[in-house]
Amino acid sequence: MSLLRVGIQKGYWKQQLTGLLCSFAAISWSMMLCAYGPAGYTGSDTDAPYSQRELQGIITSGPPRYSASSALLMDVDTQTLLWSDHAEQQRAPASLTKLMTALLLLESGRDLDQVVTVSARAATTPGSTMGLVPGARARLSDLLVGMLLPSGNDAAVAVAEAVDGTVEQFVAHMDSRGRELGLVSTHFRNAEGLDLPGHVSSAADIARVALLDMNYPRFNAVVRTSSLRISAPDGTVYDLTNLNQLLGSYPGSDGVKTGTTPGAGQNLVATVTRSGHRLLLVVMGSDDRYDDARKMLDYGWSHWQWIVPALPPFVSISIAQTDGDAVIPLALRSARALPLASWRTRPLGYRLSLPGSVDASTGHLVGDVGTATVLIGDDALAALAVGRVIP
Repeated sequence: MSLLRVGIQKGYWKQQLTGLLCSFAAISWSMMLCAYGPAGYTGSDTDAPYSQRELQGIITSGPPRYSASSALLMDVDTQTLLWSDHAEQQRAPASLTKLMTALLLLESGRDLDQVVTVSARAATTPGSTMGLVPGARARLSDLLVGMLLPSGNDAAVAVAEAVDGTVEQFVAHMDSRGRELGLVSTHFRNAEGLDLPGHVSSAADIARVALLDMNYPRFNAVVRTSSLRISAPDGTVYDLTNLNQLLGSYPGSDGVKTGTTPGAGQNLVATVTRSGHRLLLVVMGSDDRYDDARKMLDYGWSHWQWIVPALPPFVSISIAQTDGDAVIPLALRSARALPLASWRTRPLGYRLSLPGSVDASTGHLVGDVGTATVLIGDDALAALAVGRVIP
């Protein structure tokens, strides 16, 4: 393959590629690198969008029969959607509502060791409970655990009152934050998730909220905990058990939240981490969420692989300087693994766009050189920054 060389002439970049056209403002160059497996096509098949093997993979792609009304499966690191079914459909979220309640608490920046007094309204909220009573004194961290492990509605209402003064103000805050996040299928009517007309969300919206929650180490530590004994400031001891039955029973399970009401059916947000890769699953309106979750997660692990893209070592640029050309090897800035469906059989390709700039006084590169779009066939997987190789 020809060596990529770029020279500086009168303030602009000039491409010098054997057999390829020049571009003054930027370089757009495509090359194919056999990163894994055989090529998908030979001979007259090269113009076909998919090989026969790939087409069969597309046709058979998807988990076995399941009962959920809507679901999605996502790679957490890249936030790549791996599979979905009616993910934008509005449904009752039940206690998945508490993921937004937790997010607003974490985003508030409040000291989680702050002690609050539990109101009668919070303590008498119907449904699942962590066991609060009117006048109880608890840390915000206690309430966070109480609403995420046993799904305490009492804890969720206590958090709402602590963050915004009243439940009504907190619910307005939830809706406002939802609009900021682009949660187009979501409208909140309470902080705990009990069924109410108009209290709706979707698998896609719930996933967005869960991903933000997972940016907080404290949240991750709580949702992967199977059980915890808490001693509150007033001396009350709470023995709290996580309702997520995947913990300890499905290898790699490390979160996140269950939700169940008559109107919602069985809901679940689950995460599983294996070999450094984390999958996020949202299941809504299921008759058996754990059976559905195992099928969908098994599908994810068996039908997806992770690859780390890398430019060939001979890709470089040449900068014209007074004492001769300086050849600078290039590499991707990120070594992030990208998920790829196992039925994909083509090698990876890279389309380079290199509009980088040079400091006129020093002749040195400034910042990133450009971007590389990672391709498989005609499908773009990611756009990654390209820079000089750092020894």
